[in-house]
Amino acid sequence: MSMGLRLSKTVWALLTVTIVGCGGVTPRGGGPLNSPGPNAPTGTAIVTVDTRAGTVSVKKLRGPAGSMAVFTGTAVTFTTSNLLNDVGELSTSVIQVQLTNNQSQPIGGSFGFNVLFGPFTNLSAPTLDLRSLTTVTTIAGNGTTGYKDGSGVSASIKGPSGLLFDSQAPAVYFCTADGRIRKYKAGTVSTVAGGAGSLLKGPAGLAFATGLSGLPDNSNIYVADSVANQVFSVNVATGVVTSVAGSSTSGSTDGSPSSATFSAPTGIAAGTQGFYVADNGTGKIRFLSYTPGIGITNVTTVASGLSKPAGVTVFGTNAAAGTDGYLGVAETGNNWIDVYQLGVSNSPLGSPAVIGTGTAGTTNGMGASATFTAPQGITAGNGALFVTDTGSNEIRQLSLMASGGATSAGNWLVTSLAGSGTAGSSDGNGNTATLNAPSGILADLNGNLVIGDTSANLLRRVVPTNGFFPIQVNGATGTVPADSVRLANPTGFVPTNTTSSPYISEHFAIAPGQTVSLHPWQLYIPQGVSLFQFTVTVEGDTQYTEPVGAVLNPGPSYAPGSPYVNVRTLTGAPLSSFNNGTLDQAGFGGLSGAAIDSAGNLYVTDSVNNALRFISPSGNVSTIVGVLGTSGALDGAGSAAEFSGPTGIALGPSDPANPGGIVLYVADSGNNTIRRVTSNPGALDLSVAGNYTVSTIAGEPGGAAYASGSGNLARFNQPWGIAISESGELFVTETAGNRVRHLVPVGSNLSSPASWMVSLYAGDASATAGTAGVTNGIGASARFSAPMGIAIAASGELYVADTLNCRIRKITVGANVSIFSGTLVGYVDSDTPTTAEFKQPVGIAVDPSGYLFVTDKQNTYVRRVSPTGGARTVAGTGTAGLSDGTGATGQFGASLAGILEKPDGDIVVCDGTRLRLVERVISTGTSGSPLIGPKAK
Repeated sequence: MSMGLRLSKTVWALLTVTIVGCGGVTPRGGGPLNSPGPNAPTGTAIVTVDTRAGTVSVKKLRGPAGSMAVFTGTAVTFTTSNLLNDVGELSTSVIQVQLTNNQSQPIGGSFGFNVLFGPFTNLSAPTLDLRSLTTVTTIAGNGTTGYKDGSGVSASIKGPSGLLFDSQAPAVYFCTADGRIRKYKAGTVSTVAGGAGSLLKGPAGLAFATGLSGLPDNSNIYVADSVANQVFSVNVATGVVTSVAGSSTSGSTDGSPSSATFSAPTGIAAGTQGFYVADNGTGKIRFLSYTPGIGITNVTTVASGLSKPAGVTVFGTNAAAGTDGYLGVAETGNNWIDVYQLGVSNSPLGSPAVIGTGTAGTTNGMGASATFTAPQGITAGNGALFVTDTGSNEIRQLSLMASGGATSAGNWLVTSLAGSGTAGSSDGNGNTATLNAPSGILADLNGNLVIGDTSANLLRRVVPTNGFFPIQVNGATGTVPADSVRLANPTGFVPTNTTSSPYISEHFAIAPGQTVSLHPWQLYIPQGVSLFQFTVTVEGDTQYTEPVGAVLNPGPSYAPGSPYVNVRTLTGAPLSSFNNGTLDQAGFGGLSGAAIDSAGNLYVTDSVNNALRFISPSGNVSTIVGVLGTSGALDGAGSAAEFSGPTGIALGPSDPANPGGIVLYVADSGNNTIRRVTSNPGALDLSVAGNYTVSTIAGEPGGAAYASGSGNLARFNQPWGIAISESGELFVTETAGNRVRHLVPVGSNLSSPASWMVSLYAGDASATAGTAGVTNGIGASARFSAPMGIAIAASGELYVADTLNCRIRKITVGANVSIFSGTLVGYVDSDTPTTAEFKQPVGIAVDPSGYLFVTDKQNTYVRRVSPTGGARTVAGTGTAGLSDGTGATGQFGASLAGILEKPDGDIVVCDGTRLRLVERVISTGTSGSPLIGPKAK
């Protein structure tokens, strides 16, 4: 939203304010500073500014700030000026600042330090009615209840309801009240299935099997038919309808697909192992187990006691890891939205977060106080939920607050997006447009919303006036970003940027006890803002790098990690998306692996989006390989090349022909190939996809197989982890093959498969899927069970996360395999390797001194393994969640994957749709105080 306001002069007054306890560190000499992430620093002090009185008050916050390293106590003191603004105009106001280093080690080092700001929060009542910021248009239907195909607004559509988006077409499929499945594509409505004599009687919900066990399948639509009491599949190409579950008799019997019964099944959504169905008539959520190549194999009840559940949506899924995040349910009879955390696919669901009071209404606000009226449709997109509030003729947005857990109602903010509340069919701005009993809803390829406006007999589209959904609301007590205070002189941000984490870089060091002047803090303050708050934190370099104080928890009960590290989200959102941009705008589908170059650029594999993403030190995310919505195996320029579920990634030495160029090796798991990604000679901007070339150096795209030989003859079975030696040899884990492969360069053109020789390094080679086991031994006599992460130490030894064996394996030079740490499946810290326990370790990284860092997926911890095999807990609580905080309070999701230690000692963790950091916390008191806790060794 453009404000169009002119600047006015600044009025000055001075007042000295001390902020106690703000501080932090950034990398040691070896790379540039990180830019802060969207959930970055909560700070150690919060500043409140009253623009009417010109006063500033400061309140110290308890606990460490979320920066690269945190100084607590009285480590850092800010001395600032007061703030006075002219009233009535957008004014630029400056705060003069001095910073004193009260602790015993310098801050800054070779790269200076960052001062982080955010979020800026207005303290007036929030603007939760966002309808003036959206536009509603009709895209199909003439408003009559007849049946006629044709161009969009000339077609006749009777009671459109459950909607499904096909990103491959792209097209919108929808149900109609006359028992048909219709399609809207390129402005034309056509019929896919249904009509006289069809098995379809009352189609209400639609889903694809895409994502089930990681296998894309948009060839069949799965239909919840509320009148036939069955689930059908509809072949998209032929329109053939087949019953796949339900006997047509109304009931709630579980069992085989043919014997199970349903009662008015209304909503259906696909997870990674099957379908969730809202059984409207019985108030139950049913789970339909699905096996690729076979279909639906069993029906179970996973939740009951609901009142007329209608729409369902699965979100936060990591298809590459085969795990689901959450299930959202529009519970029509109770006038609220349920959010369940998903675990084992067919196991009973726990208690949900209940968003809404249960009283019919249209009240916005935090989830526990909001009201709905007979909500029916629900969909997820770009980190939010969107609901058709059918009884109130409105569309509502449910935004998950930063760092908040999805299964707590208090972490969801409910706002209005469209619909005046009066029944009708008029287009226009969201606050004047009318809807008539909207039910189905989806988010399309561009992030816009498409609505099945049931009683209006129309398909409607809702788009934001500016930007994309979700429309941001700056916290539960703030206003929308367009009306909030902004930092006018940030580093790397344009003045109009509304990110919640701007920062100013200072290019000098501060010695112990020294006081220095910082760049002035220049603020834009919009008209009408009378009171606002913000936090301040410092990131700077120190001589101590590794996470300290890893905890020795005896288990088996879960216990918190170290209070001397800090967990924060660098980038990404709780929900899956495919957005580029600044750290707080970017979205990911499911992260698996990470690598970093000497300039501090991060390269991550986005398995679900089939892409390779780039994160610059200045805080921008771009896609350098991969095409939106496309899974494939094409080589060539990065902007056209394709991946299929890429996982492991490793940085290799530059080509002699392109000194200083980037070379990446990627395990392209879905293609069963190894890919080489190189920056083009002379490329200056490494964030641009056109500056890369992708080549397949080993394996053949297609089905799993096993063969050794030159790269073009070699075959793989789900390669996952990848590590590279100093001499350029590659070591690759095969998860489904239960082995480790060895790729040796034998030619000069390393982008050619003829220049690589592939052989078995360790594990069974007797079949495509080698025999699983935990046998130690040399080479082919050793056994693994679904090995995933792999890392190589400075000594040349390999360490493997032997995932289903729940152990860390060591492979010495010469392929001698042994158990390095771990025994039974569980959770136990122990300095004795044979009594430590893990539960599906996935990612693994090794630091220069021989310490391992491991993502313990099922335990939802980051663990540290000593050079002698002892295991301790670095961060996590043992409960899956979204929270940032100290290592003792921060939580990780159930989709933990790859892990990387940066040169500065911070840990990068691939956590589903988010990239997390585990950062150092250094606790100091007054000047001269020592570190608390040992150096992390």
